[in-house]
Amino acid sequence: RFAQKANGLFGHDGVSVNDLRKQALLQVDAYPNAHLANARVATAEKQGDVFSLTLDDGRRLTCRRIVLAHGVSDILPDVVGLKSRWGQSVNQCPYCHGYESRDKRWVVLSTGDASVHQALIMTSWTNSLAFLTNGHELSTDQQAQLTSSNIKVVDATAAAIHGRGSSCESVSLAGTERRVPADAVFTITKTQLSCDLARQLGCKIKSGPFGPYIETDGRQQTSVEGVFAAGDAAREIHASSWAIADGATAGIFAHQSLAVSDNPYSARKQP
Repeated sequence: RFAQKANGLFGHDGVSVNDLRKQALLQVDAYPNAHLANARVATAEKQGDVFSLTLDDGRRLTCRRIVLAHGVSDILPDVVGLKSRWGQSVNQCPYCHGYESRDKRWVVLSTGDASVHQALIMTSWTNSLAFLTNGHELSTDQQAQLTSSNIKVVDATAAAIHGRGSSCESVSLAGTERRVPADAVFTITKTQLSCDLARQLGCKIKSGPFGPYIETDGRQQTSVEGVFAAGDAAREIHASSWAIADGATAGIFAHQSLAVSDNPYSARKQP
């Protein structure tokens, strides 16, 4: 939701994220048996074969199946000017934003070992890449890998990101007046689940390389019967195309789990 465009989304490449969301909600709302509630679920609990939900506006709902698709929130590094540029000129995924910034000056703000791998694959998009260690010590092998890939290693910590509006121009280094030129900044963030509904319901949570996520099987079924999960909240790594695919899977198997008992066309329900 911080990005302006959905890049690399098949059939929607470069479409405005806001337009994509609006169109999706309109399409859902067009179904007569779908109801959109502009509210947040405050509590959720399983009571026998049904679930009881309390919304933040005081309403109570009951249902027999739940699909958790609330996503995750990024825990951003404490660097001046980073938050206001997040999703614009500061990003995490080169597969989502790399091509759009190709052949420009890139800076990677290290958050650990995974950042080394991130920087190495980025040489497919630019030959002007600086790697700020950001207080994380590199091994001899890591240093050699970066150097042999024509990546400039800067043993310093980022203090602030500078530029006009949401654009980047440079990254200033802590304890010095030096700045590293940067048209695009990439950094690997940690994430957290956007709400605690999965924990309230008793779903198993796994620890991933970037943060916790809800454990699911191949049908997107969680460890709690009747609760499915889809999207970034149920994945180690994130992308809009994967989230959409997971949502389709969760919808199909949530329906199948109800189809026999709730089928209005079932022969046993005919008069």
